[in-house]
Amino acid sequence: MAEEIKQVPKGVSVLIVILISLIISFCVTFFSYFYLFPILEKNTYVRVPDIRNLPLSEAARKLEPLGLRYEVLEEIPSSTVASGAIIEQYPVPKTVVKKNTEVIVVLSKGVPLVKIPELKGKTIEEAKKILSELGLVINEIKEIEKEDVDKGLVIETEPTVGIEVKKFSPINIIISKGKPPKQEVKKVIVPNILGKSLIEAKKILESKGLKLGNIKKVCDEDKEFDIIISQTPSAGREVLYGSKVNVVYNTELE
Repeated sequence: MAEEIKQVPKGVSVLIVILISLIISFCVTFFSYFYLFPILEKNTYVRVPDIRNLPLSEAARKLEPLGLRYEVLEEIPSSTVASGAIIEQYPVPKTVVKKNTEVIVVLSKGVPLVKIPELKGKTIEEAKKILSELGLVINEIKEIEKEDVDKGLVIETEPTVGIEVKKFSPINIIISKGKPPKQEVKKVIVPNILGKSLIEAKKILESKGLKLGNIKKVCDEDKEFDIIISQTPSAGREVLYGSKVNVVYNTELE
C-alpha cells in the first residue's frame, strides 16, 4: 500500500502563502524603488530645484538642464527680496514633476515706492501719523523762522511733496519757529571828540558802540596840530548804534 502523503494543515498553508506574497511584494517594491523608479524618474520625471531669491537668468540656468521652463505669474513689491528676483515658485522645491513642466514664479518689484505727502500746515504729531501710515519715518526736524506760518507747524519736507521714495525712507521735516523777534533799534548819543587825537577818538567812539569814519586831513596853522578839529555828526546828536563819525584832522604838511 502506497505510503500516505501527509497534508499540510490548512492554517499553515495560508501562512506560507501570505509569507511568500510578502517576500515577493518586498522584492518588487525594493526593485522598483531602487532600480525601476530612478530609471523612470531620470527619463521622465525630475525634481523641481529651489529657485527662490534668484534672478530669472540664474533660475533659467537651473531649470533648463532639467527640461523645465518658467512662466512669470506676476510682479509684486517686496521689502525682503531684491527687485527682479523670485519670491515664490509653484510647484514648490523638491516636487517631482514631468519634464517640460512650467514652473510658475512670482517676481519681486523690490521695495515699494511712496510719494511724499503734502504736510504743510500740519503739526508734528499729524505729520508723524501720516508718514507712519505710508511706511515713512522722520529723520530730522529742523526749525526756521517763517512769518506766514504759525510756530510748530510744518513748512516743507525734504524730499519735497510729490517725490517718490522707497518705503521706510527717512524724511526731514522743516517746521516754523514763528515770526522772527523784532530787532530793537538801539540809538546812542555821539560823544564830543574835538581836540582828541585819532587814537583817543577811536577808543571813545568804540566805547559808545560807534566807529571812526572818514578822516579828512587839513593843515590849519592857527590851530593845534594832531587833533580833531571837526566831527560829523556833531556831539550830542542821537544816531543808530554802530554808526560812523567822520572827522577833520589837523596835521602839519609833510
